[in-house]
Amino acid sequence: MDSVFSQEMMGMINFYDDHYFLSPLALNTGHKIYLGDMSNRECRFCGTKDPGLFRLEAHAFPEFIGNKELISNYECDICNERFSRTIEDHLAKYTLLDRTIAQIKGKRGFPSVKSRSKRSRITVANNNIDIAYHPDDNCVDIDIDNRRVSIHGFRQPYIPRLAFKCLVKMAISLLPENELHHFTETIKWLNIENPSDDPVTTQDAFSSMCSFTPGPKPFPWIMAALMKRKTDTAALPFMIFFIAFSHFTFQIAIPLSDMDSHLIGKKLTLPAFPNLYHDGTPLGKVKYFAINLSSNNMVSNEDNHISLHFDTCRKLEDK
Repeated sequence: MDSVFSQEMMGMINFYDDHYFLSPLALNTGHKIYLGDMSNRECRFCGTKDPGLFRLEAHAFPEFIGNKELISNYECDICNERFSRTIEDHLAKYTLLDRTIAQIKGKRGFPSVKSRSKRSRITVANNNIDIAYHPDDNCVDIDIDNRRVSIHGFRQPYIPRLAFKCLVKMAISLLPENELHHFTETIKWLNIENPSDDPVTTQDAFSSMCSFTPGPKPFPWIMAALMKRKTDTAALPFMIFFIAFSHFTFQIAIPLSDMDSHLIGKKLTLPAFPNLYHDGTPLGKVKYFAINLSSNNMVSNEDNHISLHFDTCRKLEDK
């Protein structure tokens, strides 16, 4: 019987099946899932066992990507507050416009975003995206003939490496306890709060393979996976983390593992982990792209343009 997948997608699937053990997770249970032993907690980020420092619920993945289910007993209140204030804030700023357009509900509801001049604003209300824009902003183009709306937005100021650390922190939260000892240096690196103190100076050290899938929220719940290398001597990263939510996927190699010492100085090339919609959707093809998140410098006023498709257009009557 012929495969339902294209030859290209089967090649991607076979690569990861040949080289990695896959541990998938889908957050569609409707109830909370707790990682770790609630009665015998130890923070895997700082090592504290003080029961007085585990009074708050720590989300293993940030709430701003829509996580309401996955709770970590491996994270104390102090680390939870610090990660929220530092690394999570930078990934939140990097993705703000995308999350607003995708209508991803976070801790404080749906995010909203303003134009550079602050005269225009995009909000979410009643399952609709409301765009109130000032004509002098030139931040919105409407193409009636092709039924598209183009939004010329920008990202809030963020530090790329801290955004990357947020992805790494999610991966470390998900790791089985028996694998944690391979990432001692990774955890030390996560705990470096000041970017100027970061010992990793290579400017192409940290990148993420990403994808965007068009259509009405193709990933209605969060999907994640850890992939562990099958052969210790293979010229491949020891552990890969993948996460999908709404329209987006991120894929990273978890850095600084003691199982990757034989890879130092080598340039590695991996195919993207296959998006479920790789072979296309009625509204278009999946877009794959890589982003370099190595820089420790603040990035400001970075363009972020989004194009939306609409079915019909009608003029509202003047009041």
